Amino acid sequence: MEHSSIQIMQRVSCLILLSIFFSGCEEPALYDGPASDLEVQITILDDQYGYSDVPVLAVFHYSGKMVQIGSSAQVTCNGVELKWTGLAHGARVSRLAVGGKYIFNYSWNGTTTTIEITVPAPPVVTSPTNNSTVTRTNNLSITYVAGNGVGVRGSYSDGSTAIGGSPGLQPDNGIYTGIDGTELKPGPGSVGVTREYNQTVPNSGFKSAEYTYDTSSASVKIIFQ
Repeated sequence: MEHSSIQIMQRVSCLILLSIFFSGCEEPALYDGPASDLEVQITILDDQYGYSDVPVLAVFHYSGKMVQIGSSAQVTCNGVELKWTGLAHGARVSRLAVGGKYIFNYSWNGTTTTIEITVPAPPVVTSPTNNSTVTRTNNLSITYVAGNGVGVRGSYSDGSTAIGGSPGLQPDNGIYTGIDGTELKPGPGSVGVTREYNQTVPNSGFKSAEYTYDTSSASVKIIFQ
């Protein structure tokens, strides 16, 4: 399994655990009403490689508590319904190229409230380079072209295990450090970086709206020794 796929699975697992924690393990109440009374948090986990679609999740809160959207309203992203999963409203939506737009719609009582999320450019790893040899030390690093995300997560993978740095989310300054690669197996491996964007959406029509967008670099093939 490639490093980016492992990171996406870890990110989804983290979101599920957070949802359970904040909901108090209780089934959220149903909400049937206008967008103006809702707080919404949208997450797009853009694994650039290996999949033709991306997970899109939406978590709604009303009066400070997480809610499930009732049958009189519909939540979609690019025409795909985000169905209640037991923890959030979510679906896999066709992946778009950089500059494309994910159109998030909340429709109720003949009114549609829309949020547009533009696909940002993914990070580009500059070292290690493709097919280079990497010694499995306790302080591996990754260099990449710096960006304007809230942070990045980097990892090395031997195909079955992915190891990230400490702390996991580090500043988007062009270098990711602190990866202990001593537990990885010798032989073929990969390395990559995932950049996280977080944006508050003003004048959205919701009480409040924000989104998180994770986008991954191309997987760089390496050889561990």
